[in-house]
Amino acid sequence: MGANDFMNMVSARSAEEAFHLARENAQYEHGHGGYTGTIAEKSDFVMIEDTWKDLKIRYSKMIKGLSDIIKWVSSSPAKQLTREQVVDALRAINLPYWIRDGKTFILEDLRKTIKNLRAERDSCKPSLPLETLAHRLLYTFNDSRVRDKWGPAGCIDMDPKLTGKRKEKRFLFFGLASS
Repeated sequence: MGANDFMNMVSARSAEEAFHLARENAQYEHGHGGYTGTIAEKSDFVMIEDTWKDLKIRYSKMIKGLSDIIKWVSSSPAKQLTREQVVDALRAINLPYWIRDGKTFILEDLRKTIKNLRAERDSCKPSLPLETLAHRLLYTFNDSRVRDKWGPAGCIDMDPKLTGKRKEKRFLFFGLASS
């Protein structure tokens, strides 16, 4: 059994109402049998109130952790360094660990990752769509709030400045679901 990612934009007066509408629509479109890989598999959601500033701070912490790992790998004798040790260090800072074996390849891959993280951090601007924030939480940070295919969906209020129950707001639900 696997997992599929999903993103659903729904307009409603509240996040709860929007969540139920999104689930009902997914169940109508994909059935009630389970393992649809859609929001129909979710029974709950969690509000994500991160801002682009919060995201930049998370990028900076990852880059710092990765720089420390590079220093450690550079100073370690090649024969004593294993890919598993580096993978464990990357897991500790919650970073995906697609690296090759061998000290030269490890350093090359880690430096490339730092370069990519810096570029993503520098591109974090309030003018970017919130869908991009959801995507980065799901894929770059492997955020524990939304990475579980059996856990809650993430929800971002797309119109946070609208208040009151009379006006419909847009809500973005995203995450992983069993398929």
